[in-house]
Amino acid sequence: MTVRDGDEQPWTGNHTQSEEGVVGRCAFCTWSAVADSHTAMVERYQDHLRETHPDAWLRA
Repeated sequence: MTVRDGDEQPWTGNHTQSEEGVVGRCAFCTWSAVADSHTAMVERYQDHLRETHPDAWLRA
């Protein structure tokens, strides 16, 4: 799968790059976080899904 600029990646929720880092938001609740890299954001989001939305985490 090719990811292009502007494509939403549902497996990571909604994330954007800002001057502060990568900002991520949960697709299922109001959780949000800032991380230094996309990789760190994916890890934080997966941890959040596993703890808070286990059914969604199993599908991810």
